[in-house]
Amino acid sequence: MKTQITSAFWCVVLMLLAHCACHARDWSSPDGSATLTLQTANPSTGSLDHLLIEGTPIKFVSHSPIRRENHGFDWMNSVSPTWLGNRFVAFEDDMGLCLVDTQQRTILLDQVFTAYTKSPNSDMWVAIRYRPTSRNQEKLTGNEKDTVWFIKPAALAESTQMVTDDNPFAHVAAVQVNGISVASPHWSEDGAGVAIIRQLDGKVAADVFDPKTIVLVRTVPLQDMTLTQEQLLSVWIIPEIDRMASEAIKANHVFDMEKSQMKPTRSVKYPKVPSELTNTDPATSPTSRDKTKFPPGFPIMLVAIVAAVIIGIVFFILRRKST
Repeated sequence: MKTQITSAFWCVVLMLLAHCACHARDWSSPDGSATLTLQTANPSTGSLDHLLIEGTPIKFVSHSPIRRENHGFDWMNSVSPTWLGNRFVAFEDDMGLCLVDTQQRTILLDQVFTAYTKSPNSDMWVAIRYRPTSRNQEKLTGNEKDTVWFIKPAALAESTQMVTDDNPFAHVAAVQVNGISVASPHWSEDGAGVAIIRQLDGKVAADVFDPKTIVLVRTVPLQDMTLTQEQLLSVWIIPEIDRMASEAIKANHVFDMEKSQMKPTRSVKYPKVPSELTNTDPATSPTSRDKTKFPPGFPIMLVAIVAAVIIGIVFFILRRKST
């Protein structure tokens, strides 16, 4: 009798552990036309975390050749995505961004950034690409250039055919700024401009871009910002510097052309931006329907736990009686 009870107890425990080790999270689009699933790893079968649409694994448009730029999937267990209309899905955390196209069944981007921010009124992000290893150096050479990405899901989806092995991010609109980006991208309140705060030759300035056309509208010097060599060599954005930049932007009226000390410079046009970069769909307000307020299979898990506890109690009582 004791042997049977013991066997049953361990069977329940193993079933419970197996259930916990492999489960899925599902999210449906607002109109119910698509279901995105995060399948978590199952060591017993060798499966890895993966995203699926209607049960079928989806593929990457491209991978970064720099391993630390690739964000992976395990972090998605701790966040809930945002549906951008009924086609695109955005996963975000402090480290980076993942964008999924449910129509083409592709992962458009899954990237770790130095810093990134979202427009206050559209489904667009501006990001500073993860800084290369060469930034871990003893001193600045004056030739540093940070890469800034202008990310719009529709534009990425339209340009995936441009991706090649030699240029895995050809579908991303990008510019290089002269100098080192020292703060996260700062948006104007109306989303009509975005400022990249960078340092070059000991001087800090704000480059203001039109996010729709990726044109450099003007450059405003931020003379009240002074940074040390150590701060400039940081691989990540320093929160204290980010706050300083925010205050300097307000003090210097960076987004107000009339009050700003700097007059507009000659517009500088960077590489052509896909036509879908502008936000023309008013129906793309963020909506998320997360079915996982509790872990998937929560009722079954609860029943298994209760059964295991009861069997354990019975086993304990019988053992006490036998002694």
